[in-house]
Amino acid sequence: VAYGVRTIELLQLDELAKDSGGRSKTTAREVVLSLSGDTLYVITTTDDSPATLMAWDIASGMFKPGKRVIEEDTRGFNKYNLVAVREGVLFETNHKALELWNVELSECIRSWTDFEYITEVIPISEQRVACEVESACEGESKVIIVDTTREGNVSTIAFHGKFVGCNSKCHVISAAHGKLQMKCGDKVLWKISQPCLYFGFSRFKTFSPTEQYFVFSGDDGFFDTFYVL
Repeated sequence: VAYGVRTIELLQLDELAKDSGGRSKTTAREVVLSLSGDTLYVITTTDDSPATLMAWDIASGMFKPGKRVIEEDTRGFNKYNLVAVREGVLFETNHKALELWNVELSECIRSWTDFEYITEVIPISEQRVACEVESACEGESKVIIVDTTREGNVSTIAFHGKFVGCNSKCHVISAAHGKLQMKCGDKVLWKISQPCLYFGFSRFKTFSPTEQYFVFSGDDGFFDTFYVL
């Protein structure tokens, strides 16, 4: 991977001996380990071909037979929000839809197609994910909690500002107007002054295993700084 580039080149050993001019370049866009740790899911693109999701068996070193070709929508997008969950792997097929496929990538278990505009999907448990969705209302966003073991949505939390994080209790942290706040549904649990950061550049964020602490980074225009909340 090159410095400053968010892609990883996946090179096939039997292709390296060929003339590089006749070799297409395969790029791994997103990768994620299964919850069991025995399968690596990889979304790749080759030149102008559609993105393809494949499952690599770590023990044998071979790709499994199943795969999913992702036909991008007319606007195109580079983030597929690949997330490993209990029943398999979840990913974004376009800006308004998610699909859940089984471990072998041989069958689509279920799908969700009623989102407005998905911007981020993060796991909050082995079966639940939090989806940040842009709202039709200007300046407002919302987080939709999806239980991947069943159809429909669990809950929706609306907020103003930048989405920061969400824990397994569906408590959403957001940043706006010089404040950090945590919400549970419509109730604000707490609100504090935030450091002077550009939260639009916050790339690293995670809860501790017990969810007592939240670690995130902020960019002041020159350096990345890590904060523990």
